[in-house]
Order: sequence, then structure tokens, then C-alpha cells
Amino acid sequence: MLKYAIISALFLVGFAQADEKLNKSDIKKIYFMKDSSIIFELKDDSYYRGQILTPDCLKGKKYFESKNTIRNTFKVTKPNGFKTCEFSELKRMA
Repeated sequence: MLKYAIISALFLVGFAQADEKLNKSDIKKIYFMKDSSIIFELKDDSYYRGQILTPDCLKGKKYFESKNTIRNTFKVTKPNGFKTCEFSELKRMA
């Protein structure tokens, strides 16, 4: 019984960590909107939108940490250091 509970827990954790990923090579442009949303324009002319969850992440130089993929975080460089910002799950717009 315990074996089945552990397997079920690991299965659920795997689903929780399986978030939306975009390949950097597929992205044409990224838009940071004043209403705290982020929009990804892909090379196939589709758009994905998410809400920025961390406050004060619109000012400063923005960059994504990973070399190949974009997950749900980005960094903002400010004069006094950097800040990690999160955005919600991306939803396809068009």
C-alpha cells in the first residue's frame, strides 16, 4: 500500500513540475506590457501570454537565464543588483 502511495506522489510531483517551456530559437519577439503581462511572439506567428506575478519587474534590463529554453522566470538587472521575476502559465492567444 505504501509503495502505491509513494508512486502516486512521485507521479503528481512530475506533473506539477512539467510547466510550459518555450525554445529560445522559436521566439521572434517578447513584449513586456504596462498591465504586467508578458507576450511571446513566435516565428510561426502564434502568440502566448502570461501575467507577471512579481511586482516591480517592468523597469530594468530583462534577460532569461537558460541558454535554450524559457520557463516561467526571468531576471531584471537594476543598479543595485538583480531580481528574479516570475510569470504565470502561458496561454495561447492566436
